[in-house]
Amino acid sequence: MLVKRPAGALNWKRYAKRFVGIAIVGELASLGFTYFVWNKLNTDQEVRLYAYKNYKIVLDGYYMIGEKLSGSTEQRDTDLSVWRSQNKI
Repeated sequence: MLVKRPAGALNWKRYAKRFVGIAIVGELASLGFTYFVWNKLNTDQEVRLYAYKNYKIVLDGYYMIGEKLSGSTEQRDTDLSVWRSQNKI
């Protein structure tokens, strides 16, 4: 049987599905972007230097996570000593 709705009635299920779909796509996109940035920071010292000069809070967060996981400040110390020896900072 055909269900009649009053004119102007909203179909909440349709809007809820659309909102959930957009939220899932947004979460996956942000997760992918975050992994991309982490991978670049993890593999390229020049990217870390760029982050050091322009986005210190991002680099500090990256180092902080690494220090929590490994328990040492080796990567931060190595980066700073290399950059100082090359007169980049």
